[in-house]
Amino acid sequence: MLKSMRAVDLLADELPDRHALKIQIDTDQALADLDLLAKTAARSPQLRQRLLDLGDLGAYLRFAQVELAAAEPARQLLYRLELCGRLDDLVLAVRAGSVR
Repeated sequence: MLKSMRAVDLLADELPDRHALKIQIDTDQALADLDLLAKTAARSPQLRQRLLDLGDLGAYLRFAQVELAAAEPARQLLYRLELCGRLDDLVLAVRAGSVR
């Protein structure tokens, strides 16, 4: 998915230092949450139906800015991919044992 931002690193190498910008996206928690839903849905018809009822799951993902640093030699932006809305509610329900 968005595990690697290698293209951004390569592009940053081509920019003059004073205009360099490093963007990082942390996807670890979102991918872990989606994996939890996938594994639970494999054995839970109830969860599968609830996921289907959500429709476009992409509508329940967002990027949240975590940090903006003006560190030398480049500005750095750190974002985190997060589940939101009803998809995040389903993850919480699975963790609480409400959905099996």
